[in-house]
Amino acid sequence: MDAIDNHWMREYMGGEWALQVLALLSKDEGNEQELKEMCQKYWNLAAVRRIAVEECMGRKDYALALAILDESLELDREMPGLVVNYSQQKKEIYLLTSDRAAYVKQLWALVLEHDRGDFASYQELKEQYTAEEWVHEREKIFEQVV
Repeated sequence: MDAIDNHWMREYMGGEWALQVLALLSKDEGNEQELKEMCQKYWNLAAVRRIAVEECMGRKDYALALAILDESLELDREMPGLVVNYSQQKKEIYLLTSDRAAYVKQLWALVLEHDRGDFASYQELKEQYTAEEWVHEREKIFEQVV
């Protein structure tokens, strides 16, 4: 348990430090190269990738935001809270871009893998189907949850 706590604390403190430095660098437009290098150097920190996703969203570069989120899912696969957050963000991007198939697929991933037992995700998934379709679809959930 101590190893997990120490890892989490290092990640948190490193992320906070990186956010402070990135905020200072981003105030001066002349630091673009230094800002880019810092992001590359500390890309392993979830906080740095979070800022990158936020910047992509601000520019409406959804493809890059999704790529960063996919990479983050892999890098932080042992951090359940982050995985849920990334998965939720992906779902929101798919909804925003009207990619219904990917949106529904991401809802399934939330319900069956990343956020099992979350009633809001379950309800959101259920709303994607007619009552008749849902009777069959929900069986997939029951089979995997039990």
